[in-house]
Amino acid sequence: MVISTNQLKHALGLFLASAATVLCQANASGTGSDADRIIDLAPLVIEGTWNSSQPGVTGTSGVPVDLAGSLTQSLSSLPGVSFASRGTYSTEPIVRGLSYDRVSTTLNGLRLPNGSPTRTSAPINQFSGAGYRSIQIAKALPSLASGPPVSGGLIAIENNWSTEAIGREPTMPSAVLRFQGIPERNSIHWSANLAGVATPIGYRVSGFTSRSGNYTSGDGRKVPSHFEETGGSLSLGYATTNQWMHAVDVAFREQGFTENAALPLDVMDGEFLAVTANHERQGQPDGSWNFRLRYGFSESSSTLSNRERPTKPVNVDTDTLTRSFHADVAAITSLSNGGEVQFGLDFNREERLAIRKRGPVARDYIWPDTLYKQSGAYAESRWQLNDKAQIRVGGRADYAVSKAREAGKSAFGKPIVSLYSKYNGAEAEKVSVEDIVLSGNLLLSYQPQSSATWYAGFGSSGQIPPPTERYRAFLNALGGGFELGNPTLEPERKWELVLGAQWERKRFRLQADVYHFQIDDFIWRQAIGTTEGVLPFNPPQTVFGYRNVNAAFTGLEIQGEWQATEHIRFPFSVEWVDAELRESGTGFSNGDSLPELPPAEARLSAVLEGNVFSMKAWFQWTAILVASKDNDLPALNPLYADSKSFALHELSLQLISSKGFSASIRVRNLFDKAFTPYLSLPVSSIRPASGDLESGDRIPGAGREFLISCRLAF
Repeated sequence: MVISTNQLKHALGLFLASAATVLCQANASGTGSDADRIIDLAPLVIEGTWNSSQPGVTGTSGVPVDLAGSLTQSLSSLPGVSFASRGTYSTEPIVRGLSYDRVSTTLNGLRLPNGSPTRTSAPINQFSGAGYRSIQIAKALPSLASGPPVSGGLIAIENNWSTEAIGREPTMPSAVLRFQGIPERNSIHWSANLAGVATPIGYRVSGFTSRSGNYTSGDGRKVPSHFEETGGSLSLGYATTNQWMHAVDVAFREQGFTENAALPLDVMDGEFLAVTANHERQGQPDGSWNFRLRYGFSESSSTLSNRERPTKPVNVDTDTLTRSFHADVAAITSLSNGGEVQFGLDFNREERLAIRKRGPVARDYIWPDTLYKQSGAYAESRWQLNDKAQIRVGGRADYAVSKAREAGKSAFGKPIVSLYSKYNGAEAEKVSVEDIVLSGNLLLSYQPQSSATWYAGFGSSGQIPPPTERYRAFLNALGGGFELGNPTLEPERKWELVLGAQWERKRFRLQADVYHFQIDDFIWRQAIGTTEGVLPFNPPQTVFGYRNVNAAFTGLEIQGEWQATEHIRFPFSVEWVDAELRESGTGFSNGDSLPELPPAEARLSAVLEGNVFSMKAWFQWTAILVASKDNDLPALNPLYADSKSFALHELSLQLISSKGFSASIRVRNLFDKAFTPYLSLPVSSIRPASGDLESGDRIPGAGREFLISCRLAF
């Protein structure tokens, strides 16, 4: 009997899933026991600043970062994390080359789906970073306890409470007021936080409001970027005398008019609400069991329209509604050697509906009332092999059902199910699909001495095709044309290997990660035909769809710091990722690179620390070097154009007083350079009402801007 490579891979996947998976998730505290360190594979953690007199600190430069603005501003400088944009404030995170539904965003375990088929409501845009305990970014091998696996990364927003913290003496309320402004954009962001403990209750309250106008590129063009939002959060924790913690969190956001230069529609208004609850038994001795029950729901709605556009063939309004529900239960016990064992079950349900109204009569179901239900079971364990080596291992199984409940409705006058079959084959008429996936991974950490740590991880995971890629129906596509889902898509199967090391001396710190992963049945957006002979468009429009292909990703991340003197430091980072399609005969050949990857980037900073007028001061210069990048497949994915390399420079000064006041000024794009990022998109054929850009122009980056921030804690 001959065993194929794929059979060997799937057999290995089954073995790993039944034996194990490993977690590679950022530690929420940044400190902790030796057993905690094992989950710190390339950690990216931002500590919330809701009750602190000092700003939070990122691991990139070591310079305090006040989370006054959006999460995208706070995370954009982290190695391995970048963002693609529909408009200035409609952004999608990219983690190690993967984006969209391949990056999962959660709030206290609740998965938050994108609230719009145009991806103008990515979950990361719903939050201000200052209102939460921590933001954890898992770039590789995310925790299988965090829900059904995705092929990319995990962004976990947490508001954890502990019985130990609330059980202490009552504390006076602490408050933080923040302001951030960019004069060149008429941009203002305010946020306020209040936190305290009145035993046995702890509370955190936050609120924020933002607005912004257009920005100017380095060559003097006005770029449409009007934006308005208001939101906030509430977190309550209640500690009982028998070590149970009960907590509830509420997050909300209202979005006002937002211009999306790359889309034919603007966001007229939007609403987001999420509620989570957590019941957890904590602090039991080794050998005893702790238990946790979490559940929550979210709802996101928006209205998009072209009514503000100066020229349009017909008025178009799109109403969207997305709901999600999550529940999980876990049993956790500590081992005598500092390890831990965890078993759990989880359930997720998502519903999406989007209707496009063309003129007074026509209606198109671009999300035909989709339903996604998932149930999963997992087991994880970690333990110390000896005083130098630690291991994490676990496994997970998921079952899911996906449906398009209104596939009989129409898009442009044609039944949606007939469009599925026209472009994807007769099997696409089946619009209810069941999937079963198994996942597992393993991580080994070895610390031969206190200054050095080596780690290696291997895993296999499966991602179930999201409803957007299976069932969207003739959505207006970026760059023109339309997008159509494919009900026949198979789940992705990812095989991942990560190798890394951390090395630290008195004046030098270095961390390096090399990773390689192959995704079988990778779901890739590409041109699949035109509307000719199907829909009466003149000239015919391109139809983009989704196909399963094979792809291999390879990347490198290096970050570190040289402490030249007591007061002078030089942080640096380098990141690079490439991916090749491994297919032939479908419009591309072996070795073609995926077009949607960010280019290589390097950062070098010089930081001077000292004291000015009895205040601690940081002065920082940063150079950002971005490599050139070509689109190897413009016929299949015309969104991105070849870009040249460029360099940007930033200066910042930050002052922090011992009385809770801090202020900073940051000059971005110091030399007012004109540049267009590779991932920049073309302006829609129906151009925005404001700005100087014409249809088809690539959206340029911002010119010189002054970002002013103030913070008062009391």
